[in-house]
This record gives sequence, C-alpha cells and structure tokens, in this order.
Amino acid sequence: MEGRQKVAAVLGEFLGTYVLATAMLAMLVRTNFEFFSAIAAAVVYGLGILVLGDISGSHLNPVVTLGHWTTRKITTMHAAVFIVAQLLAGLAAWRLGQYFLNQTLSKTASGGFNWRVLIAEAVGTLVFTFAVAAATAKKLDNTKKAAVCGAALFAGIVIASLASNGLLNPSVDIAIRSVSWAYILGPIVGAIVGMNLYTYVFADTKPKAKK
Repeated sequence: MEGRQKVAAVLGEFLGTYVLATAMLAMLVRTNFEFFSAIAAAVVYGLGILVLGDISGSHLNPVVTLGHWTTRKITTMHAAVFIVAQLLAGLAAWRLGQYFLNQTLSKTASGGFNWRVLIAEAVGTLVFTFAVAAATAKKLDNTKKAAVCGAALFAGIVIASLASNGLLNPSVDIAIRSVSWAYILGPIVGAIVGMNLYTYVFADTKPKAKK
C-alpha cells in the first residue's frame, strides 16, 4: 500500500473501533440487558464494513486482526499497527465516554480469574470469527459481508452474555472498564480457533461436480 493508503487504513481502524466501542458503552451504561448492546454492535460493525471494508478490511477488533494474522492474511507489521490503533480507540472511547457522561466509569469486570467468563467469551468470539473467516474466504462483497458478520457478532454476544458481559473485543473491554484475564484471553482463544477452524477445515470443501 502507498503511504496515504496506509494512513487511511490505520485511521479507519481507529475511528471504526472507537465508534463500535462507544456504541456498546452507550448501551451498557443504560441497561444490563445485553440484547441491546448486541444489536448496537451488529449494526455498527456492519456499517463499518460498508464504509471501511475497502480501506482497512474493517477489523475493528484486535482479536479479528490477530485471527487474520494467524491465518496469514496479513503481515506481522500490518497486524501490530492495527492492534495498537484499535486499543488506542478503546482508550479514547473510555475517556471521552466519561467526559460525555460527566462521571467516572466503575470497573465492570468481576474480581479474580473466572473460567466461566473466559469460556463464554471464547465461544462467543469463535462463533463471530468463524463467520468473519467464512466471509473473507468466500470473498463476499461488502454488503453481504456486513450482513453476515453483523449477524454473527450479534449471535456471539448473545451467546457469551449468558455468563459474561458479552464483549468479544479487548478494545470494548477497555472502553467499559471490563479488563481482566478472562475478558482478554477468552476472545483471543476464540478468534484463533474460530478463524483457523474455518480456514483450514471448512474452506474449499465443497464437492466438485462430476464430469
């Protein structure tokens, strides 16, 4: 990519992740019912793909970027720069969210290590990133990819919310102050398994037509 394209891609990841994290923050500070945050996340993620898909790929999530790196879809430097931009976007969402709300956001992650939360976040992220890998492998146009990935994110959040805050995104963890080992490791494990499972097991397995 040329210099301007690289800047646009990194800035796109920052802005898209910021909007996603802020949208989820706005829902979660108003209600404990994760169904609404799942809807907000699905809509914003789909919108991000429509707007930024041709610019950055619209990962908007460090573990999606990590998953693409493990399946060799992006380079190490590419992944590192995107992840830094996404995490900074989560930090910006937290700080600006506090400013907009005119209050200090309390920590929302439960104390200590919680296997149930880790597994819930991992399973939810697996569902989400499996669909991201499928949409990438099938080279869906941005409209179809937005619908597929947005719906998968909704499903993943709803599933994870049975035992966790249903975040599936370390940048969102930072934004809503839900940072813990369970919320960090769960999505990482889920993304690596989900994206590699589709890429190396399910991709290109359609039966060939007989001649």
